[in-house]
Amino acid sequence: MTHHKQEARRPPTKQDTVAFRRCIPVCDHSVVPEYDPETEAAALAELDTLTAEYRQAEAALDAARERMREAIVRHLRERNAPPGKIAEHSPYDRNHVGRLRDAAGIAPLRTPTVRAVKRARKKADRPAPDAS
Repeated sequence: MTHHKQEARRPPTKQDTVAFRRCIPVCDHSVVPEYDPETEAAALAELDTLTAEYRQAEAALDAARERMREAIVRHLRERNAPPGKIAEHSPYDRNHVGRLRDAAGIAPLRTPTVRAVKRARKKADRPAPDAS
């Protein structure tokens, strides 16, 4: 049995695709459809109406979101409810309520009691300043 080398196959390139080939003037892929002007106008009018409704809904959502944020910040500032309870009665989780609190500059109810280990190690490795 003799071994024949197979012809090497190359992966297709962009030039192999239909878009890059030279075409004759009567090609199937270059046909542009014609639209009925009345049907097109009706479709675009419907899309314009729906787009306007969508924009109104977006504006209403933005306004509701802003009112919710203001209420959360007000209740945190007045200490009416803890952040966990506020999170249970709002669409936000505790972490987001905490971010709103921090953005408003409100101090947390409790100061953190846990310190990072890395900070403690760095302080222990530093030499003590001379008290002279």
